[in-house]
Amino acid sequence: MPLRIDFFLTAETDSALPPFTGEYVREWFIQLIKHADLRLFTNLFFISNPRPYAIRPLRPLREKMRIINGHWIIWEGDKLSFSISVLRDDVNDNIIEIMRNVQLINFDTLDCRVDNIKIISIKYERIPSEISRRIYLIFRTPTLFNIRGRVFPFLYPDPIRVISNLSRIWNSFVPPYLRINREYIINWASRSISVKSYKLMTREVKIKGVKLTGFKGRVEWLVLNEEMMNDLARLIYFAEFSNVGEKRTYGLGVLSVVHWSNFNRLISLFEI
Repeated sequence: MPLRIDFFLTAETDSALPPFTGEYVREWFIQLIKHADLRLFTNLFFISNPRPYAIRPLRPLREKMRIINGHWIIWEGDKLSFSISVLRDDVNDNIIEIMRNVQLINFDTLDCRVDNIKIISIKYERIPSEISRRIYLIFRTPTLFNIRGRVFPFLYPDPIRVISNLSRIWNSFVPPYLRINREYIINWASRSISVKSYKLMTREVKIKGVKLTGFKGRVEWLVLNEEMMNDLARLIYFAEFSNVGEKRTYGLGVLSVVHWSNFNRLISLFEI
């Protein structure tokens, strides 16, 4: 079953960090597992792609980032959050045991106290298989897709690219009887899902000293043919654990599904 652990923190020092903290969170996670359980460390981080984990970068709670001269200014007492997702059933219990013992976290010059953790897990069989024919997605961190033979990344939430990437990740971790026919669903998406509206922006982040550009924002898909709706729904909800696109283990490609009742409020927020 996919597992996500949300950490809620209080900053104990003033600090200035890059606005995108995915690399810090990923390194913290790797080192934590390495020191706690070497066998688990090997199983998680030394296997072939796709990697069985993803992260949501550190972010402030209930307020915007204070950006000054390209740095996120954090003050002592600020409330923060980040998340770690794991996609393999066989390691969940070990991960939870390690995470529950974490009380203090350090990201470069920032020291944090763990106030609470929230554990979210669901069996693959129980991931929702129903979704509206109007699908609203929010890409919360920069997202990009690499295309073989193309020098520059693909910077658009095209249904074919999103579904191709998610179905590959999905099939790597679900029981065999839940695997999706990737060729069939990709062909179906090309004929049956229309991008009805979107509001996107590009953002540049730096990972291991390399600048990467991705898109963020909202998109509305309209499904014209319901033939593969159940499989599509599972992939979309699964993305809230797995992320989508390149460098998802660094916190790129964080995706959320928005339900109709929240969509008008969401549009207003993006238009401010």
